[in-house]
Amino acid sequence: MSILVTHDNQLKDTQMDGIDVYVTAMNVDAPKEKVSTLGGTVRDPQWVDIDINSHRHRWYGKELPTLTKQVDTYWCEDCRDEHETITWLCRWCEAVVVPGTKQTGPSSVWIEGVASAHVSIAGSFGVYTVGGTYLFTSHQCAIEVICVGVSATSHGDSTCEFAGIGPMLYVDSIGPTDSLDDALGKLT
Repeated sequence: MSILVTHDNQLKDTQMDGIDVYVTAMNVDAPKEKVSTLGGTVRDPQWVDIDINSHRHRWYGKELPTLTKQVDTYWCEDCRDEHETITWLCRWCEAVVVPGTKQTGPSSVWIEGVASAHVSIAGSFGVYTVGGTYLFTSHQCAIEVICVGVSATSHGDSTCEFAGIGPMLYVDSIGPTDSLDDALGKLT
């Protein structure tokens, strides 16, 4: 699937490393594959959390790229076994976040393959360093990108160019059977 974002169809709620950004152009190419599942406890694709420092968190496929997992182990005297507790923390401010889940039955799901992306953002001069790695997130996708260029305009504005290749996971708002026009309609 290929998605092209321009001034006419902007992504909403976009952030780069937890900071709101204005995307001026984005091109994503991501293949998909259908797999069957038996169901169980799964992520809730409608779940969104904004922590105390205004960082948005949500599921991206099976990933929580804006969170880090803290695992603590302890010994249980009752069952004489070791157990783990998992706490999810914001990767930028370490606020505790509880990811949303739900129960589901057997179904088919679409998984993402390796994706390539090119993202341009405006008004970010001095924030991003060429060669630096950043996490780009939106309601539709998440991908780790590298800053490949920073340029200033004659009006004093700036544009940063980012490129990435790797896992690209979409929230359910873009389905595998959507045409490109349908998918772009869901982006706005």
